[in-house]
Amino acid sequence: MRQLVLVNMPFADRRRPSFALSQLSALVRRDFPDDFDVRVCYLNHDFVRYFGAEEYDAIAGDMDFHVAGVGDWMFRQLAFPELPDNVDEYFSRYLTGPAKADLRRTVLRRREGLKDFLRGMVEKYRLDEADLLGFSSMFTQNLPSLAAARMVKDRNPAVTTLIGGANCEAPMGAAVAQNCSQLDFVFSGPSLVTFPEFLRSVLDDDLDRAHRIRGVVTRRNQMESRYRKGTGPNADGQWNTAWAAGSGPALTLTRGDGGTTVRDTRSNAELVYPVDGLDTELLLHLDKPVRVDKLGSELPHLAELPHLAEVLEERLAGLRDRGLLFFEGHRVMSVCVSDSDVDPMPRPRRTVVGGTRSLPLTPTRPAREIRDLSLPVA
Repeated sequence: MRQLVLVNMPFADRRRPSFALSQLSALVRRDFPDDFDVRVCYLNHDFVRYFGAEEYDAIAGDMDFHVAGVGDWMFRQLAFPELPDNVDEYFSRYLTGPAKADLRRTVLRRREGLKDFLRGMVEKYRLDEADLLGFSSMFTQNLPSLAAARMVKDRNPAVTTLIGGANCEAPMGAAVAQNCSQLDFVFSGPSLVTFPEFLRSVLDDDLDRAHRIRGVVTRRNQMESRYRKGTGPNADGQWNTAWAAGSGPALTLTRGDGGTTVRDTRSNAELVYPVDGLDTELLLHLDKPVRVDKLGSELPHLAELPHLAEVLEERLAGLRDRGLLFFEGHRVMSVCVSDSDVDPMPRPRRTVVGGTRSLPLTPTRPAREIRDLSLPVA
C-alpha cells in the first residue's frame, strides 16, 4: 500500500481543520481503500507551540503582518536557500522604525530556529518516507509549504510532491510550477475530479499521463495555454447528475434546538450533531459525523486534531453531565438528543459549508439540501 500524506502548514487558522484535506482524504479512503494509506498531518498545530498562540494568531490574522508578508518571509531562505539573504532589504521596507525594533528582533529570533524545528517535524511525521506528499496552500501557506517540500526533497528525492489550494488558482499555479523545483505537481482549481485521476495514473505507473490532466500544472506542461490558464473541473456537475438519477444520497440539514440533524432522505438514516453552531461548522469539515444509530462510533481524526478534540470534549461535557451523552476518550458510546431533552442552544453565527456552497442556517432557513463528500452516509 502506498503512503499518501496530506499536510496543513502554518499559518492556517489553528482553530479549524482543513476542509480541503478532509474532503480529499475522505475521497481517497472511499475510492482507493486498498491502494493508499492516507494521513492528514496538522503541522500548523506544532508551529503554534513553536511561536506561541498569541504570536501565531498575529502572523496568521493581523492585517499588518499580511501586508508585510511576515509568515512567508520567515520561510523564504528554507524554501529557496540558493537566494541571497535579504534581511536588510526586507526590514528597510517593512516593520520599520524604532517602535518596531522589538518586533524585528522577535521575527529574526523565530526565523533562526525554523530550520531545526521544521527538520524535527519532517522526522516526527516521517514526511520523507511518503510516496506522495501533498500540501494545501491558502493565504500565508505558500512559503512554509515550499520550505517543507524542499527539505523533504533534499532528504529523499523519490518523494512525489503535490500542492493545491487557493494559492494555486490560474495563473498562480503555473508560476508556482515554473519556479518551484521542489514541487512535482500543482493542482489548479477544484481537485475532487483531478486528484483521483492523478492517483489512478500513479497506480498505473504512468506519471506521463498525469502531465496531461487539465487542472494539473507541471514544469513540463506549464507553457501550454490549456494547462497554464486552465483549472480542474468542478465535481458538482457529476454529483448533480448522480443525484438526479437517484444514485446518490439526498441529504437535508436541519437546525433544531437539540442540535443539527443530517438526514438521508433515501434511507431515512439520521445523523445528529449535539453541539452549537461553531462546532457544527467544524464537524462538517470532517469525514464522518457522530452517528446516533450506532454505538461505539468514533469522532474521526481527533488524534490528528488535538485542539479540536479539546474543544469538542468541552462543548459536549454539558450533555454528558446530564446523562444525555456518554463519552469515553474520543469515542461516543451513545447519544440521546431531542427538542425536549436539552436546553435551547444559540443559533449558529457562522455558515455551514456544504460542498461548494455556504448554507447559512437561520430561523427562516432551517433546512437545505447539501451535497458534501465529507458527509458519507453508509
